[in-house]
Amino acid sequence: MEATSPAGADRLQMWLGSPDWLEDLVTAHPVAAEGLARLTDAATGDGSLPASVKWLYMAAIASVKQEDDLSSACLEHAFVSGLSRDQADGAALTLLVSRGIPPYRRFIAAADQMVPRRGAETSEPPAGSVSAEEAKAYAASVYGTVPDRIRLMADEVPRALEGYLLLRRSGLRDTGLSPLHTELLLVAINSSLHEPEFVTAHAAAARKEGASDTELAEAVATAVPFGGLAAWRPGAAGIAASRVRPEKGAGP
Repeated sequence: MEATSPAGADRLQMWLGSPDWLEDLVTAHPVAAEGLARLTDAATGDGSLPASVKWLYMAAIASVKQEDDLSSACLEHAFVSGLSRDQADGAALTLLVSRGIPPYRRFIAAADQMVPRRGAETSEPPAGSVSAEEAKAYAASVYGTVPDRIRLMADEVPRALEGYLLLRRSGLRDTGLSPLHTELLLVAINSSLHEPEFVTAHAAAARKEGASDTELAEAVATAVPFGGLAAWRPGAAGIAASRVRPEKGAGP
């Protein structure tokens, strides 16, 4: 006899516990609850991407959405699935670069409650001076050209451009999360926020790191529980666009 999965309500409760809203959803709309459970199955099960990384992406998205309880629940599953604290800290830096202080602070607070940080060692020396020309050259290496928004920053607020360069270098490459998983995280976040242009840019960057269509699709799937079915459309559009044209200056 073929084994069957636990009912959607049971699988959702393994993730979320039994909050009132979930109990009400399961009682009033059991088919919808099963649909949500199957989406979560796809978003979190081992596949081309490990389950630990998928749970990490969902935790990061929940922090962006200011859903602290959901972020904590996902992050706990990520650690149980084998995520390292270094990987979690890498994701946090990516949140700082992409979406600013609030989600970074939320995410770090949740991680600190679960896995202590290592000592206060300094992993990189303080930055020295950065010229506008160096920053523009870096932007050209990333985007293939210097986007107008970068030229505007260089001309009008050059100190901000220095910060842009340092933050992006540190937060998107020099972290405990691999460049591949960092770019896929940004694919997931921007899918959840319905930002197809940014999805395209980061999907193209992920392809440069060796990402397959399956890995890209799995990253987008992690956005659906938090961005709704509407999140799949910009995610799919960005994946398709990244096949046929290079990134054109979208991104954090």
